[in-house]
Amino acid sequence: MSVQPTVTARWISSVFTLLPACLLAQQPGAEVKHMRAVRTDTPPVIDGRLDDAVWSTSGIVEDLHQIFPTEYAEPSERTTIYLLYDQENLYIGARMWDDEPDEVTAQILRQGDVLRNEDVFAILLSPFNDKRSG
Repeated sequence: MSVQPTVTARWISSVFTLLPACLLAQQPGAEVKHMRAVRTDTPPVIDGRLDDAVWSTSGIVEDLHQIFPTEYAEPSERTTIYLLYDQENLYIGARMWDDEPDEVTAQILRQGDVLRNEDVFAILLSPFNDKRSG
């Protein structure tokens, strides 16, 4: 019998914009989100598409909220996050809708560069479960 881990995180990001980590301090009264990653024996194909059948078996997160321009507001666009894992990997897929895709900002394409004014999707993991070292 396999045990499915529960990942806990505070979702304080907008649909596309994630503020620098120093601004993401946990707010008093912020709701703690619980997400369940689903174990798979069939890893998804990593090709930028989410059409593999295995993604339909994944844990799904859709109840997000944004902090910009209004903190804890309903998102202006829909986002769905998919979570799978196997013996060696964590698989995260995200589908992000945008009514104005031509307005998405992506000017800096260098790995590790600062993305202050870019539209981003980011995952921060806390490997020591201390909510500080992600």
